[in-house]
Amino acid sequence: MAYTGTGTQSDPYIVTTYAELVEKAAESGKYVKIGNDIDVLAEYPNGDVPTLVVNGYVDGDNKTISRIYNTENKHCISFNNSADSYIENTKFTNISTTYSLIDNSTSAQYHVTLRNCAFAGLMRDGYILNRTGSYCGSVSGCSFNISGSDLHLVNDSYDNVYENCNIKVKTSASWLCYNNARNRTATFDGCYLEISAPDLARFGDASSTYARFNNSVLDITTANAVDIDGNNSSVSIFNSTHAPNIATTGNTKGVSDENWLDVAYLQSVGFNIVEVQE
Repeated sequence: MAYTGTGTQSDPYIVTTYAELVEKAAESGKYVKIGNDIDVLAEYPNGDVPTLVVNGYVDGDNKTISRIYNTENKHCISFNNSADSYIENTKFTNISTTYSLIDNSTSAQYHVTLRNCAFAGLMRDGYILNRTGSYCGSVSGCSFNISGSDLHLVNDSYDNVYENCNIKVKTSASWLCYNNARNRTATFDGCYLEISAPDLARFGDASSTYARFNNSVLDITTANAVDIDGNNSSVSIFNSTHAPNIATTGNTKGVSDENWLDVAYLQSVGFNIVEVQE
């Protein structure tokens, strides 16, 4: 079945294969809607899967794209913008890649949005979000369930805010967030982070964390000493039983397993209960 539609907002391209999605999403300023679930590896059985380059607007319409499989060092999804762009309402499952999940390296001045998307799979190394916060990036209502070896959360965040996201990560990396500018941060606002990182030594790649947390939940499992920047406007909490040696400043509070689900206790320490994307 060939794609239909003209690529306008009122008449988007309707694509039914991954090849069609890659072709039409690359067109600048065009609107694309996914018409059915897509099994990528069924189209590319040798695993030579092209990067999904988004140059317009992609609405997944709550469909699932499964088995994006890359054996080479290339991104799964890349924003290559000459205009504003977004991906929304799309589920990506059974991902297997050796490089960054989502990249925005070439988008210097346009709004890039990820909204109500879900990502699950394996990464050997690299970043889940590579420069996705450049200038006007936005990540909201998304979930990430990613495991890997030398796997990191964020690269060059450019003051991006991640809102109401559910982030589950298993990694052997010693740090999670990197920022080349050294004076910018990634802010997690109303997020849930479940991080299993036995070798974690710090959030940032150097002495500064490059990550701040507002009204967020951090369930980090590590026995190492880790500093968390709590200089934020709203109280965040971390599980002090799972990470007994975390040190914080400001408004990040340690909560033991005993009180972890005690709403009255959490409110007593100033934490506002939040709901995040499942």
